[in-house]
Formats: sequence, structure tokens, C-alpha cells
Amino acid sequence: MTNEEFQKIVLKKLGTLENGQNDLNEKFSTLETKYSTLEEGQRELNEKFGTLEAKYGALEEGQKELNKKFGTLEVKYSTFEDGQKELNKKYDALETKFSILEEGQKKIYKKVEVIYDQVIELTEFKTKVNTQVDRIAEDNEALKEIVGRHEVEIKILKNKIG
Repeated sequence: MTNEEFQKIVLKKLGTLENGQNDLNEKFSTLETKYSTLEEGQRELNEKFGTLEAKYGALEEGQKELNKKFGTLEVKYSTFEDGQKELNKKYDALETKFSILEEGQKKIYKKVEVIYDQVIELTEFKTKVNTQVDRIAEDNEALKEIVGRHEVEIKILKNKIG
């Protein structure tokens, strides 16, 4: 795997983490909207209680109705409280997961920095090795020329001797 491929994979994973964080933010926003809807429903119930009082002339009958509705409201409020507790638990769990994600992201950034430093070192090493190989190739060509000249001189000397 090349460094570029590895960097692309790391960047892709970072993008996935960012998308996950955006999804969590959207879900939290949805929960806030539902909470507002519950409050609006509660306001509507209060308005209906006011209407019931106006419709019923007899105080006792109206009081009985209010007591019944109040009992229902207490049950709904209790349910609402339970829901709120559950939302708080989920929110705490999300905070924990978010913290874990942040820590993971920090670790990834550290690893990317190490990889970046290693890539720089490898690039410098490659440049140095290429320079040395070029120099060796030049020296080798020069030696070939010298050996060639010596072989010619040896043949000339052999011809003179023999």
C-alpha cells in the first residue's frame, strides 16, 4: 500500500467520523423538537380544561371532571418524567460516545502526524539514495572507460613484445 493510498483511507475514515457526529447532532435536534411538541400538547390540555369549566355550570360536576383530568395529567406527567429521565440517560450515553470519538480522533491525528513525518524522512532518504546511485553510475562509466583504455594499451604492449 502506498502512502497516498493510506492517507486516502485515513481521510475517508475521518470523513465517516464527521458524518457520524453530524447524524448525532440531527438526532439531538429531533429530540428537542419532540420535547417542544409535548409542551405544546400540554398547553392544549390546559386550554381544554378551561373550556370544560366554562361549559359545566355545576361546580361539583366540574370539579369531578377536573379531578379525573388531573389524574390523567398526573399519569401523563409521570410518563413525561420517565421519558425525560430516559432522554437524559441517552444524552449521557451520547456524551460518553462523543468523548470516545474525540479521543479516537485525537489518536488518529497523532498517527497521521507520525506517518507524515515518516513520509518526509523516506522522501529525503530516497533523494539521498538516488543521488548516490547516480554518482555510482557516473563513477562506473568512468571506470569502464579507464579499463577500456588499459585493455587497448595492454594489447599494444603485447603486440610490441610478442
